[in-house]
Amino acid sequence: KPVINELTHPVALSQEDTIIFQTEHIIAAAVSLLESAARQTCGNKGTIYITYNNDLDLGEQKRELRACFRNALLEAIHKGWQVNLLVHLNSNIKRIISLIKFAKPLVQTGKFNAYHLNKYYTSGTGRENITVPGIGALSCFSTTATSAINCAFHFQNTVAVEVFQNY
Repeated sequence: KPVINELTHPVALSQEDTIIFQTEHIIAAAVSLLESAARQTCGNKGTIYITYNNDLDLGEQKRELRACFRNALLEAIHKGWQVNLLVHLNSNIKRIISLIKFAKPLVQTGKFNAYHLNKYYTSGTGRENITVPGIGALSCFSTTATSAINCAFHFQNTVAVEVFQNY
């Protein structure tokens, strides 16, 4: 297993690393990443890291995609994974209630930990990350002024995934 602190040379990315466009495709890639985790029993030491800094407008697909994402998380948890969610809370009550409804069955597993950012944190705003150690990482961001997530780097290279895990 690579240890990034010991590397002294550039590391080429793998041929499986991709750039994904459109929110729906990004969510589908996130679900696929979590489903890959659910196919592996990890014991109690694996932790999936997720950020939630933005409001994701998924239109009509919102409910179905959210359910697929949560079900994939639940399956991964049942295979031994812990989940750490780092969320930016703001004054949007509707968003907070939606997050609570989404997270309730996850919290009940005892393997879901939610952490919030204070209102002064800005460096992660506009980006989302999902990291599943040993499997892959998604780094999502906007390429437009609207700040809607519409692009993601999907890494499977072990060094790249370790970088995101440590981040």
